[in-house]
Amino acid sequence: MRAILTAVLAILAFAPAAPAKPRVLMLLANEFNAGEHWQPYFSLVAAGYAVDIASPARGPVAAGAKTRELDATANLSLDEVNVDDYLGLVIPGGSSPANLEKSPRSIGICGQFLQKNKPVSAICHGPRLLLRTGLMKGRVATCLWKVKDELSDIWSGDTMFAYIDQAVVIDGNLLTSRYPNDAGVFAAETLKLLESAGGIALPKTRPTVLVIDPKSDRLTGWAFVWGGLAAQNVNIVHVPLAQAGDLAGKLGDLSDIDAVVVLDGADLAKLTADHPAIGLVKSIRGKHILSLRAAGDQLAVLNIKALMLGEDLGLAAGKAATAAHRAAAERKAVQAAPPQYSAAIAVEEGFPAAGVWSLRTRLELEGRHVAIIGAKKAWVRGRDETSGEAALPVLPVAAFGEPLALTDGAMVVVTDPKQQPWAESQSGANVVDLKTAWGLARPGAKLPPAIIAIGGNRFDDRVVAAIKGVLEWQGRSVSFIAAKEGEYRGLCGLTVRATQTYAQAPAQEKSALVIAPGGLWPDARDADRHRVEWLLKCYDEGATVMAFGFDALAIGQKPQFKGRKFACSDQAVWSFGKEGGGYTGEAAVLSAQRLISAKGADAAAAALRLLER
Repeated sequence: MRAILTAVLAILAFAPAAPAKPRVLMLLANEFNAGEHWQPYFSLVAAGYAVDIASPARGPVAAGAKTRELDATANLSLDEVNVDDYLGLVIPGGSSPANLEKSPRSIGICGQFLQKNKPVSAICHGPRLLLRTGLMKGRVATCLWKVKDELSDIWSGDTMFAYIDQAVVIDGNLLTSRYPNDAGVFAAETLKLLESAGGIALPKTRPTVLVIDPKSDRLTGWAFVWGGLAAQNVNIVHVPLAQAGDLAGKLGDLSDIDAVVVLDGADLAKLTADHPAIGLVKSIRGKHILSLRAAGDQLAVLNIKALMLGEDLGLAAGKAATAAHRAAAERKAVQAAPPQYSAAIAVEEGFPAAGVWSLRTRLELEGRHVAIIGAKKAWVRGRDETSGEAALPVLPVAAFGEPLALTDGAMVVVTDPKQQPWAESQSGANVVDLKTAWGLARPGAKLPPAIIAIGGNRFDDRVVAAIKGVLEWQGRSVSFIAAKEGEYRGLCGLTVRATQTYAQAPAQEKSALVIAPGGLWPDARDADRHRVEWLLKCYDEGATVMAFGFDALAIGQKPQFKGRKFACSDQAVWSFGKEGGGYTGEAAVLSAQRLISAKGADAAAAALRLLER
């Protein structure tokens, strides 16, 4: 027996060791945002990464929540971190980044990751740490809008990045997001970024998982509904137990369900034989039925066999994802067809920024689906024709040479002669240059003037670029007004000149169009009071007002618009209060007669379409 044991041990000694899991570092300090930490954490663990949490000191790290069940534990101090040990870095938000800044080592770690071009993902207040490194000039990123006041010196200086107000902004190996509601897509896109840098490959199938939720706690929800499981390229059909009866009739054909997961939760005892949720589970028997421990015991009582997923929520989410992807592969799930475009604009570094942005809006206004094409699928910086500097980056959906689904007769616009061979290779396309594209079908009528109200430096120049050329093409004269005459620089580098001031401006004619483009500048609420008053005066005197982003919030908060809906930045979802209007997730809406509100530059065509009504 001893000889056999000795032989087995000898064999094991020479057996190849299991490959080490790629490691990812998370930086965390007290008062972190729990959702912004746990959703990417569970996603990373579910995907198979080893995750280290580093804080000023080892031990408990308090979440910015009243309950301690959402706290985390740091297994490393900042001084113990060796950047070379990690594939990538993740920085959650909340007050954690401000607390981390008190330890210069945290800024040094971020700087090393950026300098080594390793994947870095930061959400909400997280990009504060990246700005502190001084290495963000020339990058394209996003963050929580309140960072403008927290780091006003950097925000107003020349080391600031080009700011894009969208859920995820990826610039090379840098990924940033805005606020807690972005945490789910932040987690999913972080996994893709790590994969592109040599990390763990994500499955290519897209399974659908039915999640029965008997009022689970927040950690379980972040692991199986909004974070961990969903981030593994899994489509989640969330069925809260209390709504199962209503949803059962709306779900329709369940043949594309690849797995069912039953969570633990406060209402688990209500999951009885006659509950509609059990009817859903039984109707798709033959599929994978998975559960957490207590839910598995409950299902066993009902003679329903379920695979137990284990105690660790991240690993459990990973097991559920594996089972679902296996089922989807067996089912040979049909992948979504690539989108078709009826127009494409080719760009190179230094493209005429304002012309391209406005042309895209004009083509969308015509009902075209527009693709931007570049040398690679990475941000391409345009050129500001006023200053000559880089401005208004765009992100191509495809690179030259990659397949592009164009409709027959699609318009292909070239902005550089060397793009001509590629454009002419697109079968059935109508190839034109930028000047020719603008000359097509130009309206003849002259329309009332438009005036764009600038709040200061860091206005949303993407909105200005998206609409100014279209308004001029339609026959409107366009001018700028600000607190003082002179030049102003936008969030993405565009420079405009204000020729009027709010104190001296004459009354606008009733037919005028007044545009508030939005933007983010420090201490906006006090500094911007006169501009908002001027905008409201123009509206009261009969002008049409079109407000974008945070300008829509500033106007929508006024009591005169109580009960009205305003499209604005998603970050303003909780900011309206009770006295004025409220948030809507639509791209653009008619908030009141002669008052149009819109999210941002990508909603410019939708806003102009409402104006045409």
